[in-house]
Amino acid sequence: MGHEHLRLGISTTFQPMKVIERLLGEGLVDFVELGFGSEKGSKEIVRALPRSAIRTLHGIPFQDDDTNDFMFNPCYSPLEASEVLDEMVRKASRIGLDYEFYGVHAGLLGAIVGPDDFTVTDNIEVQRGIENLATFKRNLPQSGKIIMEGIYGWDLSSRAIGMTQEELESMGEVLPLLVDLGHVAINFERYGDLSLDGLRVGNLPIAEVHLSFLDFTTQPPWDHHGFSPTAINLRIMSKLKEILDVFPEVPVVLEIVGDENTIEDALVVAHKHAR
Repeated sequence: MGHEHLRLGISTTFQPMKVIERLLGEGLVDFVELGFGSEKGSKEIVRALPRSAIRTLHGIPFQDDDTNDFMFNPCYSPLEASEVLDEMVRKASRIGLDYEFYGVHAGLLGAIVGPDDFTVTDNIEVQRGIENLATFKRNLPQSGKIIMEGIYGWDLSSRAIGMTQEELESMGEVLPLLVDLGHVAINFERYGDLSLDGLRVGNLPIAEVHLSFLDFTTQPPWDHHGFSPTAINLRIMSKLKEILDVFPEVPVVLEIVGDENTIEDALVVAHKHAR
């Protein structure tokens, strides 16, 4: 079904456990990515699933009182981010997770009020952000499975690292990349007056892909929507196929909010367009 090499997974972040278990049981997804969540909730997910089903981790899947309101922002606060990441990796290891990748956000080029309020209180230049990412990596006791994802801000005042091809390539010189096609599309097409078609995937060390769809008729966040055949969502699917042609073994993780029909429709679309 679909691209002969397509390894398609789903994030736990937005999905009820019963849906994840059914998708795995019916073979509609190949693996699960353990995403953002409380320490208690993540441990419940781990207990419910075969360990072999959880192949990748992302963000802060073991949040506690110290990290519930933490903005993971290594390009601005590399030392704090490295401490939190090290603890997340240790927690995963303590419960026996042998994950393939641990994906983290590269962050915003500034300090903000909090993870739910992108009001910027300070800004730094891109070069400083890249230098901070290198500091972040140097302070990780183990970095062999760490991959880095570019995000987007709510507006141009909350600028993220990785908004251009050149910034993505600079990030890729520090750590392998987790390319979220929805995020790249927003950065290129909403903020950069560029087409996603112009993303040069062969120049990037892509280790994993996040697949999400966009709806610009809403307020941000614009990503994590179900598939609709808009021009930008079709460009996302075209770029996914291009990435798989260049990197046929990369895992692809669906990250969308919706009911079971929305999820299944998106999985069908992913297989169809990845051919």
